[in-house]
Amino acid sequence: MPGSVRFIYLSSKQLRDAGATVQRISQIYAEVGDIEEALTSLRHALELVPNDVDILCQIIGFCQQVGMKKDAAQYQMALARHYFDDHQFSEAATTLQQLLTFDAKNYEAYDLLGQIYQLEGDFEQASEVYRHLARLHIDSSIAWNRKAALQESRMMKTG
Repeated sequence: MPGSVRFIYLSSKQLRDAGATVQRISQIYAEVGDIEEALTSLRHALELVPNDVDILCQIIGFCQQVGMKKDAAQYQMALARHYFDDHQFSEAATTLQQLLTFDAKNYEAYDLLGQIYQLEGDFEQASEVYRHLARLHIDSSIAWNRKAALQESRMMKTG
């Protein structure tokens, strides 16, 4: 990222404007086919404007485009956490389901998805997610504990 642009915006505390400028720079890199430089610029933009949904989505897309599945999964998880923290559970669940299509054994994604279903009162879906998580990660006591706590919670609500 050009240092002078960053300095000008940071000195005037206009981080959102700086992030948008760097995001536009990344789009120019992408238009000329330099996806790796576009990705680098987007990461700088995200440093300026953490949890910006548009920037996160662009980073995920570029990571997938260049085959960086592990990085794509990390950013997708960050996006899901952002939605979860904002109580946008439907968006978080959709984001997690997309993540699981290319990272089918992602423990954290299944765990958060189960929590979302449980918070929404969909105990059957939550139970299925925890059951699947426990099968994928047999050694994980957390999956089994969440499943047991869910069953206990269901019994308390029906009993």
